[in-house]
Amino acid sequence: KYKNMKKTITVHIANFIFNIEEEAYQTLQVYLQSISAQFSIEEERIEIMHDIESRIAELFKEKLSAQKEVIVEGDVVAMIEIMGAPEEYVVEEESYTEYQNESSQKQGRSNQRERQIYRDTEHAILGGVCSGLAAYFGIDPIAFRILFIVFTLMGGSGILIYLILYFAIPEAKTIAEKLRMKGEKIDVSSIKNQFDKVKNELGDETNQKKVKQGFNKLTQGLVTLFTGFIKVFSKFTGFIFLIGGIVGLIVVVILFNEDLLSLISEQSISLSDLLRLLFESETHHILAYYSLIVLLLMPISYFVIRGVQLLFGLKNKFGSVKIAALTLWIISICMLFLVGVYLAKNFDESSGNIVDSRYLMVEEGALFVELESNDLFPNLIRNDGDVILNEMVRLTDSATLLAFPRLVVEPSETDSIELKIIKRARGSKEQFAVENANEIGYNYHIDGNKIYLSNYFTIPQDTKFRGQNIKVVLKIPEGMELDFGDNIEDLMCSVRGEHDLNHTTWVNRKGRMINIIE
Repeated sequence: KYKNMKKTITVHIANFIFNIEEEAYQTLQVYLQSISAQFSIEEERIEIMHDIESRIAELFKEKLSAQKEVIVEGDVVAMIEIMGAPEEYVVEEESYTEYQNESSQKQGRSNQRERQIYRDTEHAILGGVCSGLAAYFGIDPIAFRILFIVFTLMGGSGILIYLILYFAIPEAKTIAEKLRMKGEKIDVSSIKNQFDKVKNELGDETNQKKVKQGFNKLTQGLVTLFTGFIKVFSKFTGFIFLIGGIVGLIVVVILFNEDLLSLISEQSISLSDLLRLLFESETHHILAYYSLIVLLLMPISYFVIRGVQLLFGLKNKFGSVKIAALTLWIISICMLFLVGVYLAKNFDESSGNIVDSRYLMVEEGALFVELESNDLFPNLIRNDGDVILNEMVRLTDSATLLAFPRLVVEPSETDSIELKIIKRARGSKEQFAVENANEIGYNYHIDGNKIYLSNYFTIPQDTKFRGQNIKVVLKIPEGMELDFGDNIEDLMCSVRGEHDLNHTTWVNRKGRMINIIE
């Protein structure tokens, strides 16, 4: 026979499978039987042997590797040296306390294990987190309980931290885990001592239950109070969601309905017309219009439905409908993005300045600049300077009218009055930008020493908006006075940074425009 071949046996130890040599198995079996014989009470023997076998399985697993898959006689002997021989922990009942003290001192002097965090449910008030942390750090659990209460009162973070730790930290179930939680040596003696300690503590269980019940009542009261607050807050939030959603729904309906919009506001152009003014393709206009409706309606509808659920305590149903609505909402965002990219390409190039210049001859005296009266854009500046934005565009059968050309007054380097009309626009190509700028129309007329300027400019009805704008530059010669009339601010005018020009007088002195205060 081949002498190096040895018979192995497959065994289960604490739910783990090990391959062990026959001689090592016999040694292990004798060892476990000797330990089991020391305990006369069946229930006590079963629990202690379970923890001992769990510790043995841990030690055996440390001996195995990819190159070593069998437990040999030497592994069993090494395990017995760590766990202790059965005759080393046999003690009489009356000398138990003395033995326990000696064992604890021996553990303190040698082979103390690294601590590991567990939840200590034996000394727990709630989930054992505070008592487990206290056992790990070797301090009183009350310190951690006070700390969590302080964090809870300072903003509620204590509850969140406690829940995270509760689910993250495992519970100490076996005696070996409870010893490891305290950093104590794990052998047969310490396992038995821990079991006896727990058994002795059960005598004080009545007092512990009273304390625990009192704390549980306090905790239950706080939970009930907090739950009531959450319910009230939930209903208040639902009411706000519902009212906000209804108001938003009404606003969207009005915005997209031209007839309703004209009844309650001075809006002169609908949202559909504004989009048509931007997009050349009717397909892009329709996509943008309905995608915008979906984009606004979906979150508003969510607020309405969620508000009703919170306010009346309804269950959250219709999961498939919500998924479909979310998908539709995402599609609307994608559609708006695509048509927006296409629209942005039509603003790529600038036309530069298209300038129409004119030198004016006026009678002696001051030059007057006034706003030409019209019924299309009357009194654009209202309410202490607030601009009514929905009155900036007008649509007619022949043209689109845009408000707020810009007026700039500068000192002239010559003896003549110069009036410049500067037109600008954008387009997908420079050629198209120049064409858009040349199509801009602007009206003004001169009557003696008065210049009447219009507060709007025009583009052809078929021309789309591409950033068209007008800048009127008025150059005043040395020594000439300039008087402004009413509502001149409708031209977004400025002189040396001043914008409040109604009924003001300016003069060019040595190349600078000076405000004459009457």
